[in-house]
Amino acid sequence: MNIDNIIQKQRDFAPILAQKPLKYRLDKLGKLRAALKGEWQSALVEAMQKDFGKGEVEVLLSEILPTLDNLKILIGKSKSWSK
Repeated sequence: MNIDNIIQKQRDFAPILAQKPLKYRLDKLGKLRAALKGEWQSALVEAMQKDFGKGEVEVLLSEILPTLDNLKILIGKSKSWSK
C-alpha cells in the first residue's frame, strides 16, 4: 500500500471517527501513547536517527517526549472539550 492510499483511508475514516464515542477515541489515544513509550520507541528512534541524523537523546527530547506530553494533555482534557 502506498502513502497516497494510506492518507486517503485516513481521510475517509476521519468523519466516522468523529462519530465514535469518547471512550473509543480515548482508548485509541491511550494505545498510541503506550506504543510510543514501549514497543515503537526504539524503532522510531532508529528511523529518526537515519532520516534526520539526530542522536537518541535528541530524538527523545525533541520528538517523542513532546508527543507523549501532548497525548497526556489531550487525554486529560478530552472530556471537558467534548461537552
